[in-house]
Amino acid sequence: MRVILLLCFLLPACATGSEPIRNSKPVTVSTRAEGAWPKKMTSRCAKVQGLVAKKAKEYDVDPALVNGIIRVESRFNPKAVSRVGAKGLMQVMPSTAKGLRCGNLFQPEENIDCGIRVLRGFLRYYKQDLIYGVSGYNAGFRMPNRARKKSALPANIWYVERVLAARARFLRRGCGDS
Repeated sequence: MRVILLLCFLLPACATGSEPIRNSKPVTVSTRAEGAWPKKMTSRCAKVQGLVAKKAKEYDVDPALVNGIIRVESRFNPKAVSRVGAKGLMQVMPSTAKGLRCGNLFQPEENIDCGIRVLRGFLRYYKQDLIYGVSGYNAGFRMPNRARKKSALPANIWYVERVLAARARFLRRGCGDS
């Protein structure tokens, strides 16, 4: 089964009908068994929910959004390392972690704390706009700033859509696949 994700409900231009959105393509995402997560990922997800809830509340960030980012970034694997060197559940770059004085990025509590602080910074900077905030979390300030100047979607809108789809799936089903 394939689902086409549209972000029109999140974009002010769609709601007001003021201007068409340029350069936006729907993203087709494969949803295994209507959104079921693999059993291994489900158990890893369940293990970090207490940490996610605690840190999200502490920093006033949506825990479902944090879960969406973790799912897309690391598939709930605390030992994940990206090809560019990002580490842990929320795939925090070591240079960013050093600047924020984060601890061991392979420790789930420290990684989630650090990742949520980074996310919170982007959301504050973009006045809680999920599209630009999540885009910034993935790519830094340059890409969403350039898009915002042009009143366009950021070039990494595919990433934003994946995170928001994972967030929605988590809100519907939690860590389970039922």
